[in-house]
Amino acid sequence: WFVDNVNIYRICYPPTDLTVWGIDICTMELNWSPPLTGGVVSEWIMWDDGVNIDGIGLTGGGVFSVASHWNPDMISQFYGQYITKIRFVPYINAVTTSFTLKVWQGPNAGTMIYEEAVSGLLIGDWNEITLASAVAIDVTKELWFGYTCDSPDGENPAGFDAGPGVVGYGDMITLDGVVWDPIANFGFDLNWNIHALVGNVTDHSLVQMTYNEDLSVYNTPAALPVESVGETSYNPIGLSTQTITGYRVYWNNNGNGYEYLDFTNDTFYTHINEPGFGYGELDCYYVKAVYKDCEANSNEACWLIAGFVNSDIVNEIIVFPNPSIDLINIESSVEMFQLCLLDYSGRILHCRTLQNKTQTSLNVSSYEPGIYLLQIDTEKGRFVRKIVITE
Repeated sequence: WFVDNVNIYRICYPPTDLTVWGIDICTMELNWSPPLTGGVVSEWIMWDDGVNIDGIGLTGGGVFSVASHWNPDMISQFYGQYITKIRFVPYINAVTTSFTLKVWQGPNAGTMIYEEAVSGLLIGDWNEITLASAVAIDVTKELWFGYTCDSPDGENPAGFDAGPGVVGYGDMITLDGVVWDPIANFGFDLNWNIHALVGNVTDHSLVQMTYNEDLSVYNTPAALPVESVGETSYNPIGLSTQTITGYRVYWNNNGNGYEYLDFTNDTFYTHINEPGFGYGELDCYYVKAVYKDCEANSNEACWLIAGFVNSDIVNEIIVFPNPSIDLINIESSVEMFQLCLLDYSGRILHCRTLQNKTQTSLNVSSYEPGIYLLQIDTEKGRFVRKIVITE
């Protein structure tokens, strides 16, 4: 097989739900969720060049199957993933031909593991079908995906490109469903127009990334600066790690433009400003998920520094236990006026008046496990602490 014939369209997923919360006038706490797929990159895999030029059928008509073929070493990076979609081109004259999508595995496509009849196709054009059931990939076995067609004489249903054919991989055909051959053996130089989307089972709704000139990929919201991912070499068959390597944190202080802060493997980050930053300033942040050869940005989250009196209040209040299953205790050396529980987006879930207490508790057993914010108003100002509710 020839590496130049392989085409991969790489899709990177961004972090989601970035929030920022001001602990005091110097300290900002960021929290975000990992990419919805856990950081896995989804890819369309194929051997053809994506352009249909003609079609092949049987003289006298009949049933035959065509497939894209992949050895285990070509799909090793797809461990734990699935085929969720298949797309192909029925040639323009395949008016009455019936098509059944199929996935096989093993030598000579010896085991069929999926089939689905499809109808209402656009002939002469790409048809993208979301499979009724995602097909798990066994990376220890050969993978084959394609379709079986039943066509009358005069129709040439199997669409193909202009080649050169990737013999034994992009041009496999069987006339009896048992023995597979490269169609190159019959004098044709081509690859079938067949693609498969490989990813997680949730990958039925995807955002296509933008390719720059060196085929590295990034996704940047319009309001954020576009940055090159550097001299990353592109591996056309995706034989690289697909997991996320970490996150880059960026900060914009009071509209002065974004600057890089730090790299982290966590999904939270505490940013402590230099002395001199203070009231009325707007701090904005975004987080970039970093993969080996692509990056994707989160949403932007901002916090207006206002309402803090003294950062020393952090040392005045003790919250325990944290994490907690049910009861959280609060002890303060200053009088507390109000206690509120917020979710991490800042939505108030519960508030109550404390009437100048220095001790209280909060039962959190009725809330879903996760990260929350405890907000306490005192005679010295507002105190905010991240708490974790566990099962």
